[in-house]
Amino acid sequence: MRIALFTNTYPPSLNGVANVTHFYRLGLTEHGHEVHVFAPTPLGEDPFEGDPAVHRYPAFRCPGELDYMIALPPLFFPKMAVEISGMQFDLVHTQHPVWVGAWGQRVARRMGIPVVSTAHSQYEVYANRTVLPTAWIEPGVTRHVVHYFNACQVVTTPVEWMQRRLVDKGVTSPVEIVPNPVDLTKLGAPRREQTRAALGLSNREIAIGYLGRLSPVKRVPVLMDTVALLAKHRPEVRLVIAGGGGIEPALRERARRVLGNRAIFAGAIPHAEVGHYHAAFDVFVTASISETQPLAYSEAM
Repeated sequence: MRIALFTNTYPPSLNGVANVTHFYRLGLTEHGHEVHVFAPTPLGEDPFEGDPAVHRYPAFRCPGELDYMIALPPLFFPKMAVEISGMQFDLVHTQHPVWVGAWGQRVARRMGIPVVSTAHSQYEVYANRTVLPTAWIEPGVTRHVVHYFNACQVVTTPVEWMQRRLVDKGVTSPVEIVPNPVDLTKLGAPRREQTRAALGLSNREIAIGYLGRLSPVKRVPVLMDTVALLAKHRPEVRLVIAGGGGIEPALRERARRVLGNRAIFAGAIPHAEVGHYHAAFDVFVTASISETQPLAYSEAM
């Protein structure tokens, strides 16, 4: 089959959906399918430049994020629309119900082919990212998501609770559970001791680690407050925050006040090094309530 993946994020952007989408591409290709990816142009060097199966929309950086890019609408880049119109696909697979995902659904409609979409997140939690009251925005987000998924032939999601939630919200298209792919070969031979040494952790210290984007929906301050409470009983605990994002300066200031020298900021971590950091942690933690099956969970286990 010839499959088109439409996504709002793709490597080298450092986030779970970007990596999962790439793993979809690799897995489908290994099974003999021809897979094309349509995604925003990254900030900086593109490791897929010259790859004829990766098609990039011009993009600008999302305010408040370090490397999350927003694609410019096809109206500003008609060359892409002309390019797509000359292609023949058997299936479109979208990773989001908005923006590039919506463009992918329109492509499928024009070509008269099926569209599959994966629900990666509870999209309503992003309603507070606008200047309007959340109570106004959230119902509209729900209506849009339900309408979008009902225009798909199949919806997939990694976990059963999201399957139930989509059905309860009014999604009538078939909703199938498909676990997120993970490349375990990248996690072999972890360097625990070297990574702990680089982080400044002693053998007696307990490393409680978070690995992911630094954005409001991840609720990293909750982790800080939790570790601060734990430190009253176990003074050897340290919180390691591995990731980058637009709110990092504010988080550093908060950590200074709440945790003092117990917080370690490791910065953005290339995906190839994720296994070393998970090995360096004694406990992996997260407080995010937006995801379905975060890649970091599978990698931590």
